[in-house]
Amino acid sequence: MRGLWRRRHDETGTTLLMVLGSERCGSNLVESALNDHPQILCLGEVFNHGLERSKKRLEKLAAMEPEPLLRGKLLSDPDLPRKDPIGFVRTLTRKDCGPIQVVGFRAFYHHLDRRAWRQVRRQPNLRVIHLIRENLLAQLYSLRRAEETGIWIATSTPTQLVPISIPFEDCRAFFEERKRQVDHFRKFFAKSIYHELTFEDLSDPAHQPRHLEALQEFLSVRAQPLTSPFKRITTTPLSDSVTNYLELQSRFEGSAWEPLFR
Repeated sequence: MRGLWRRRHDETGTTLLMVLGSERCGSNLVESALNDHPQILCLGEVFNHGLERSKKRLEKLAAMEPEPLLRGKLLSDPDLPRKDPIGFVRTLTRKDCGPIQVVGFRAFYHHLDRRAWRQVRRQPNLRVIHLIRENLLAQLYSLRRAEETGIWIATSTPTQLVPISIPFEDCRAFFEERKRQVDHFRKFFAKSIYHELTFEDLSDPAHQPRHLEALQEFLSVRAQPLTSPFKRITTTPLSDSVTNYLELQSRFEGSAWEPLFR
């Protein structure tokens, strides 16, 4: 389903965008690249951090909005997405935000409960960009590194990091849970306007411009070159980054996860 989108119906008014995924799947890169477009405003990981980190973006949107609704509801209550996620999402679904045609946010699988996810799916003009990382071992390694160092994004040359060990049971539990989540949300948004993109495709410099252009087409905005300041934190092969890589490769041999070690 890579690079696939489905159109549900003709739309009017502002498009509501949700960048869906999990930690270390490339959502920061997508958010920053989309925010490089004058017709798109993505507010970030609002159900986790609230709106404090998006204050400047909200002020930009409120200044363009014909009616100062967002200024009153969102700028005055930066914790609204966490207190009332559905109220927040409905506030974004406006008839007119001036030159801004797409307003959205990032959401991870664990950010909302079942009721809230169902309400999000019902929102008019919703479009979903689902980011998936195919190499789950690389995703788990990246997550462990970010948790250990506190470095979640990088704008400079990739860092060389000291190798770490990841227990076999931790790997298996992570692989199984992430697959379950991906499969669940693919099915959950099966009737939504949906576009799927892998981290591996997005992070390939040779193909990234083409995929960013496809995202703009999906969002029905004027296509233009987009850039992001973010870099991959490390490009060291996993066989050199995970000290027990050979042990894991041997123990996963013959399983559904064997391809991750090729």
